[in-house]
Amino acid sequence: MEDKIIWNYSDVGMYSVKSGYFVARKLLGRDNPLIDTRPPIWRMIWQAEVQPKVKFFIWRLVWGIIPGKQILKNRGIDIEINCDVYNGVENSLLHTFFHCPFSQMVWRLCCPWLLQFVANWQGTSLWPDIFSKACNLHRLSKIIHPSPVLRTRLPTQWSPPSGINVKGMSSRDEELDPTTLKVINFGRDSITLPKFLALPPLKSLHLDRFSMTKMCFKPGDFSTCPNLETLKLTNINFGEDKTLCINAPKLKRLELSVYGYLNRGHDFKVVIDAPELKTLRYHANHTVLCSFGDLAFIDDVYFSMYNRYPWGYDEDEEEDEWFDMPFDQYREYVLHCINTFKKFRHAKSLTLPWDTVRALSLFPSLLDENRLPFPNLKRLKIDGQSDIDDVDIPGCVLNFFLNSFTMLKLTVLM
Repeated sequence: MEDKIIWNYSDVGMYSVKSGYFVARKLLGRDNPLIDTRPPIWRMIWQAEVQPKVKFFIWRLVWGIIPGKQILKNRGIDIEINCDVYNGVENSLLHTFFHCPFSQMVWRLCCPWLLQFVANWQGTSLWPDIFSKACNLHRLSKIIHPSPVLRTRLPTQWSPPSGINVKGMSSRDEELDPTTLKVINFGRDSITLPKFLALPPLKSLHLDRFSMTKMCFKPGDFSTCPNLETLKLTNINFGEDKTLCINAPKLKRLELSVYGYLNRGHDFKVVIDAPELKTLRYHANHTVLCSFGDLAFIDDVYFSMYNRYPWGYDEDEEEDEWFDMPFDQYREYVLHCINTFKKFRHAKSLTLPWDTVRALSLFPSLLDENRLPFPNLKRLKIDGQSDIDDVDIPGCVLNFFLNSFTMLKLTVLM
């Protein structure tokens, strides 16, 4: 039998990092304390039900070895110690996590008691005291595991991923505004958001370039944002989910744009329940079907219909491969959009992009058969294109909107 090297400091004769750690402590002349006598904070950290990288991060934070600016300065690195978020002095990790106004805003949203505890603390071991207090309040998960608020805002305080910009304030000299959150992505890839946004004070939210997947944020779940009034979702990728449902009872303004490649043959839908909605701006580059609840307070609407057929197309002609759906199927889509206009019947101002005018003009019989009253409409705007010299608006389109009154202000935007 071949000889084997045996590690004498473990029961199974094999080396492990744990056994090597205790051997190293003996070589350094340090005692190995019994498990029962060890500080309970370590047990709280290592037994927490979070990812290992989170445990390791908290462990380094408690030991004070995270490379903050002041620590790097003490190691001889020439670096400015001004806080990148609020332009204050980042003299310790306490500033980064508790004293910076931006961090304080995050804690107010996800763990309000913590700031008062830190302000009144007079002990010698802050982190063990915080963890002990959190356990007594049964709020340890709020400390160990970053809430969706913290994960959403951390990219501004730490180095953000390439192309991601998170904004929650207007300037460094002004008070931070916890009612506004903007997540803008200037890169190519979709951003990953937490599943839930627990932001009760939030009134304005702008999310750009994100995918709707089972593991990602559901943009329709605003039950934890009960005061949301302005919502802007741009460059949405439906991903695995085919239906976007938005339920926001206090929403006043909604801007929604769907871009990117959507698989053929899939029915994508947008279902919006916002009874207090006043302003709507909608644009999609695919035949996405829209469904709205009662919009009794709607005032201003910009509605873009997907137009895949060229100007002057004759349905008797042979369809080109360039078209991404049969003409009859596209006709059903246009009919659906015409019925969608019923929800806008209370609007005072209606803006139609040039593609919408073209799409409607392809089916004059549908317009004649489904005329709708717009008793409050005072202004009809046609959003033209810069490369169009002459604007010829078909009479069937004008008659569709002009049937309820004798006076209407028509504006052509070029």
